[in-house]
Amino acid sequence: MLRVGCLALGALMMVSSVAYGQGPEMGGLIQSQYVDEGGKDSRFLVKAARLKLHADITDRITGTLQVDFAREPLILDAFVDVGLVRYANFKIGQFSIPFGYEFQLSRYDLEAIDRSLIMKTAFGNGVSSPYVRDVGIMLSGMYKIFNYQVAAVNGTGFDYHGQEEEAASVFAGWNQDNNNAKDIVGRVGIGIPMFAGLGFSMYEGSWVSEGERSAMGLYFHIDTGKVLFQYEWLRGEGYLDEAEEESGLLAAEHTGLAWQEREYGGYYIVVGYRVTPIIQPTFKLDKLDPDRDEGGDDRADYYYGLNLNLERRARLQVLYRDSKEDGDFIGKGWRAQVSARF
Repeated sequence: MLRVGCLALGALMMVSSVAYGQGPEMGGLIQSQYVDEGGKDSRFLVKAARLKLHADITDRITGTLQVDFAREPLILDAFVDVGLVRYANFKIGQFSIPFGYEFQLSRYDLEAIDRSLIMKTAFGNGVSSPYVRDVGIMLSGMYKIFNYQVAAVNGTGFDYHGQEEEAASVFAGWNQDNNNAKDIVGRVGIGIPMFAGLGFSMYEGSWVSEGERSAMGLYFHIDTGKVLFQYEWLRGEGYLDEAEEESGLLAAEHTGLAWQEREYGGYYIVVGYRVTPIIQPTFKLDKLDPDRDEGGDDRADYYYGLNLNLERRARLQVLYRDSKEDGDFIGKGWRAQVSARF
């Protein structure tokens, strides 16, 4: 039903934009990657093959549709923006949830290729925590340097159909609302576009009829043109460990039988320096405590990378990772990624 609705939205956008006097704008992203997990596993991947359609339907209404074809046709975005005034605009449909800083960045703009451990934990398992994208309604706006976004969403994710990246769910393809309650997510911040920002985010929701899930975070970022710095801290509840996920109880019965409330936390720091407009060495510290009630399970990944901004819309990234758990070495790996957007 969602796919049919999105196709109908795309057709409406094209017809309406032409009737409005402007043709729709199209763009996209292609990412190819080579991964080597310390000699244990190596592979070539197509991480993204996305097409995006944006159209002005009226002076105040626009539509956006984005699909990823990397594995199978996958609907990412399908929403309508209704612009009222600068400090009050509505978005209705399927969109990225307004939490934190890193998840507002496109895959192309990630300085260390992958999203952080703490963000994957909070927004990546799709069972005990929120999703990267969801279906609902969002109010947003800005006034001078102040900005905000707040949304009410189903809390059951979106059209992922078994995708492992970013928000894979044991309920592959089951993205209808599973309870009457809606999840509330939002962020407030201050900032100067393209230069610096500071903000606070929160998420409050529930999973089926079992327990609550929540998250809160702080972020800060600055880009002087030469020096780049990003910091994000997050704490949340609602973690489902691998043993429970592999038991299959939740997938088999859709009842939340395997739910166990967890408290987790962590942060990441990214530092980059542009030696030239093309060459940018990058370092990232990525830390996660998957269960704050237990010791000895803290995970830390150290990334040492080089970003080559070959053209305005193309970049090559090479990154080496050193992983430790409770201070002990547990693994290493590296990856190279080529990205192009149009």
